Amino acid sequence: MSMAVRKYKNKAGTEEIGYEAQGRSADGQDYRRRYRAEKVSGKRQWAEAKRRAEAFEAQQRSAKATGAPPMLDRTTTVSQYAQKWAETRLHRDSTARRAQVHLKHITGSRLGERPLADVRTSEVEAWVADRSRHLSPGTMRNLYITLKATFRLAVEDRVIERSPCVRDIKLPKVVGRADYKPLTVVDVRRLADAIPERYRAMVITQAGLGLRVGELLALQRRDVDFLRRTVRVERQQSDKGANLSTATKNDKTREIPLPRPVADALAAHLAAHPQPEATGLLFRSRFNNGVRQDYYTIKILRGAMTAAGFTGRTSHDLRHHFVSVLLNRGRSLADVAAMIGDTQAVTLKTYSHMMPKAEDGIRQAIEAEWDEAQHAEETPGDTVTGDGP
Repeated sequence: MSMAVRKYKNKAGTEEIGYEAQGRSADGQDYRRRYRAEKVSGKRQWAEAKRRAEAFEAQQRSAKATGAPPMLDRTTTVSQYAQKWAETRLHRDSTARRAQVHLKHITGSRLGERPLADVRTSEVEAWVADRSRHLSPGTMRNLYITLKATFRLAVEDRVIERSPCVRDIKLPKVVGRADYKPLTVVDVRRLADAIPERYRAMVITQAGLGLRVGELLALQRRDVDFLRRTVRVERQQSDKGANLSTATKNDKTREIPLPRPVADALAAHLAAHPQPEATGLLFRSRFNNGVRQDYYTIKILRGAMTAAGFTGRTSHDLRHHFVSVLLNRGRSLADVAAMIGDTQAVTLKTYSHMMPKAEDGIRQAIEAEWDEAQHAEETPGDTVTGDGP
């Protein structure tokens, strides 16, 4: 296929609306890149559309002649390619939503308007510094990961030769949460008392089982076994609807022991709000539908947190309560990870600040050994004196 630049028509074939560059690239792939001639004051800007098409076609010719990888059209921006990256990822609903939030920080910045192939490392550093003034260190790191992945895709697609994110760029340090104080049992009870009765058992259940809020909202009656005193967690609420569910975050089903306070709360909840269907949702709105995650966390739980004096806390703090209790009671990292449905590595990274300090255990062990020895010296056993019989 020979390379060419020519006008093209709309789908109906009734009007010419722009120029297209068509041909075969250096790597043997057929391409067709179209540039619409936008209207300004009712007139199409043919010259600009033709210039862009010819510039792209010239790049393809040069790449074919030299054997170098074809460079991306200089008019394609970072924002446009970041959107392409997002569209090619196999994200879960919640992850896709977070990716779109990250894209807004890219598309709404000066960096997002820059041609992808022209971006330099210094520009990325400036963008990180600017965004860091408005975002938390953790959010900034996740945002940079998205940007870095965008450029990596462009390199893999052979549309740019190198990424401006190839070397380490100084990112804001994520400060540890050593001063974080998890909710106590008294705190959880106070929060449960502050929330509307229909949702009271949800607070106790999340705190007593360590569930993610999506897992909590997707619990069905059949998941709770009061006889075996276990709760089966195998799904989470879907972003597509309060009555829909998807697999858990790690695609794994787990069983959690059902402690008495949670069993009592659930029994009282089912007595007040019967659920005859085994596959019916445990927690429902007053309209008998599933409870939407945003409605529960923002409209219901946030108000109760404020009323109970826990402004700034979220549903994650109920999950953190569960972890803190297990760690303080000496449960192993492996046990905790299994109960909350995370890997040991993720659990350690997230909750290391809650783990009992090693020096406390060491100090107690040494002191206990010495105390026992001192006690033995002060209370010696019977001794035999004299020459014997």
